[in-house]
Parts: sequence; C-alpha cells; structure tokens
Amino acid sequence: MLLFNLIAACLLASPPAQELGAELAAAVDLPTKKERQQAALALAKRSDVSLEDWLQVAQAFGEFEAHEAGLHMAAVDLQVGDKIEHTQIHYWVPESYDPKKPTPTLLALHGAGGIGLSEVQTWQNVASDLNMLIVAPTDAGANLGYSFDEREQLASLATLRWFRRKFNVDENRIHLTGVSRGGHLCWELALRHPQYWASLAPRIGGPALAIVGGRNTIRFAANIAHIPLRLLQGMQDDAKMIVNQKLLFTRLDDVGAVDAEFVAFENLGHSYDLAAVNFVEFFGKAKRNPLLDRFSLRTLSPEQGQLYFLQVDKLDKKAVVEFQPRVDPNLWNNWGHQQKAEFVQIEADKRTGEVEAIMTSPGHIQLKSKLVRKLRLLLPSELLDEKSRLEIQYKGKAHNKKPKLNRKVLLSYFVEHFDRSFLPVCEIKLN
Repeated sequence: MLLFNLIAACLLASPPAQELGAELAAAVDLPTKKERQQAALALAKRSDVSLEDWLQVAQAFGEFEAHEAGLHMAAVDLQVGDKIEHTQIHYWVPESYDPKKPTPTLLALHGAGGIGLSEVQTWQNVASDLNMLIVAPTDAGANLGYSFDEREQLASLATLRWFRRKFNVDENRIHLTGVSRGGHLCWELALRHPQYWASLAPRIGGPALAIVGGRNTIRFAANIAHIPLRLLQGMQDDAKMIVNQKLLFTRLDDVGAVDAEFVAFENLGHSYDLAAVNFVEFFGKAKRNPLLDRFSLRTLSPEQGQLYFLQVDKLDKKAVVEFQPRVDPNLWNNWGHQQKAEFVQIEADKRTGEVEAIMTSPGHIQLKSKLVRKLRLLLPSELLDEKSRLEIQYKGKAHNKKPKLNRKVLLSYFVEHFDRSFLPVCEIKLN
C-alpha cells in the first residue's frame, strides 16, 4: 500500500519549475500571436500543472545572462506583423547591470534619417546614473520621417519584446522617448499602447490631428493622464504641430493628468535643451502601477483597446476612425488651424469609444462606457475580495460575480506580455 501511495504521488506531482519555465519560454518566443495562443491553450490543458504552479513559474519568469557593459549593436530579424524586418538595434548596458535584478529600461526612437546610435549617445549619461538600460532601434523602413504607418509602431514594440527576452527588464520601469520623427512615434505608441510605459519624454514631436488616414491621436489623450510626461519643444518650430501639442495638453488638464509638463524653449526652432529637465530625477521616480485604481481607456479598435485590467472587445458602429465633420464651408475657410483643430477634436471625441474605471476597493469596481458594446476585465487575484468575488457597478446595475480562476486566462495573457507584475487569473465579460 505504501508503495502504491508513493507511485500515485509521483504521478500527481507537478513537473519541476525549471522544466515548466522552459516550456512557457518556448511559448512566449513563438513568432506570431496565433502560434503563441495555440501554445498557451495547450499548456493550460495540462492536468498535471495547477494554476498555482503556473503563477509561480510566471512570477519567476526569465533566465538572463550577464552582458558586457557599454555600447552594443545587434542585427536582428524582428517579427513585425506578418513580415520579418531586418533591423539594427543599438543598446547600452550600464556597468552595474545585474541579470538577476529587474532593471529600468529606456526605449529611445531616433529622428528622420538617423540611427539608434544617436539616441544611445543622447541618454547614456542619464542611464549610467540610473543603472538604466537603453534600447534604440534604427527604422528598417524608408527612414524619411514618421509616416503614420502602423508598422512603425509594431516595429518599436517588436524591438522592446526582443530586448525584454535578452535582458531582465523591469516591466514597471519602461520609459519611452523619441526625437522629431521619433517624437511623433513616441506620442503614437504612448496614446495607442499606454499599458507599457512608466514615463514619456517626447522631444520636438507632436501628436497627430487629421480627419483622414486615422491620424488623430489627440482623441486618446485620457489614456496617458496617469503617466508622467515631459515634452521638450522649441516654440519657433512648426506652428501647426505646436497647436496640436497645446490642444493635447489642454485635454490632459481636463482629465486631471497627474504630472504632465510642456517644457517650452521660446527662442528655439526644431531643437531643445535636454538639460532643462532633471531626467535622472524624472525617470528615477517614475514607476508604472498595473494595479492602478482609477484610469480611462479610449480606443477605436480592440487591437489597441487594452489598458491594465480593461480590454475592449467590440465597439459601437458610431465609433469611427474617419468622419466628415458638418460645418458651414464659409465658416471653416475663415478659421485658423487652432479653431479647426479644436472643432475636429470635439467631433472626434463624439466618435471615440471610452471606458472609465474606478477601483473603490479590492472586489469593487465602477465602470462607465461610451460607444463600447463588449468589454472584458482581466483580473489578478489582488483585485478580487477575500472570497475571490467582484462587484461591478455598470450601466446602472450592480453585477455580483465570482469568476472561475483558470489557467487559460493567465497563460493566454502571459505569452503575449510576459509581465511578472500583472498576472490575471480570471476574466469577466460585460455587454
């Protein structure tokens, strides 16, 4: 009988954590989202591994090697959408880098015709003081300026994904900056993918405002209201871009942005003075909180509809990217750029999906939405009450839920984000 019990115990025992970690890493490293999700589903079906086992593996995820300090360049094949891009990536490793410790990281985006090296050189002294890694890709496209093409955003995120698999990056201290062309791209990444960033430092670049081509990111201003922000801008630069910048900052004021500053240089054109901001202090204090108790998410697509525990799955048909504003042509022709921008932005707001979330206490969430048909809450255990329940105030009703904790939610999320600090274990779908 004793022998039978020992054999049964061995059969029921979970595989070693190292083995599970290797299998999870293999899933994370698959090239496409479809392949990663298929792998996650297969892992979730394993009856010999509990949710608690997977949580422990996810919390300890990543085996990282020591790296020589200093400047490096790697030629990398990045999976960008459904294509492979041959990309040069410059990166910098501080003397004190310890692969066993999560380390702050700066994603830095160069200007038109430039290369990543220039951004590393710009920030190297700051990074040295902060024991901060720098990663700076060189655009693999035409590199003639920001083209407002989604591939540029996806290429930047692919660079970050590649770097996070090579280095022990602190998920809650990833900072984003860019200059000129890279400044425009910085705004796009921040406003459309706000879930990644601890702080933002665009330089002589602006958010987009146009009716056609989806080039309107000012409508997403609320997405970054909780993220510390410093914009460095010469005020003799392009006048229309500066109007757009000021409009976005007005929007941030309207939604109660916590720490957003427009650092203006009245006598400069397309330039700035980096020393005007104490970036050692700014980056050093900034830290992402993925369990934030109050935030808003604005979006026009499920692919860009995620922020912390919120995921927008379906939008109302009135939420549209492009639209034709109704205005008297004579009035429109007499307006300057600022009046046109303000009018277009008001009209864009009417056509933008939005969810506001307030976590009053663990297990209690208030939600308000506009032009959102379906959404999901992806919930780590920290956001549930002591009995793993959740009360949601939504659309005038109280929804009392006790969601099933399951491995599929955890693993499906983890293979995409491999975020050790935010580990959802259940989901709730709302219409």
